[in-house]
Amino acid sequence: SLREKLWQRVEELRRGIEALGWSIPAEPSTILPLIVGGEAKALAMMGQLREAGLFIPAIRYPTVARNEARLRVTVSASHSSDDLQALLESLAR
Repeated sequence: SLREKLWQRVEELRRGIEALGWSIPAEPSTILPLIVGGEAKALAMMGQLREAGLFIPAIRYPTVARNEARLRVTVSASHSSDDLQALLESLAR
């Protein structure tokens, strides 16, 4: 039942992120990388999300190539639809 709930949440978030215009990998995963480009932009977005009460870490060089910094979104079965909606609303801003 938890596995089923997890994959429902993953699909819900994937649909929402794609609706916002983000490009995400085709294969389903509980980790969604949102590539933002520059390190400064990724860090700024991470800070804004943190201020909104969301912990979405920025992954940057040297972990990933320069100018391919990303936000690492991890979905769990304990996330609610409201949690996902809060993230989507913050990303839309």
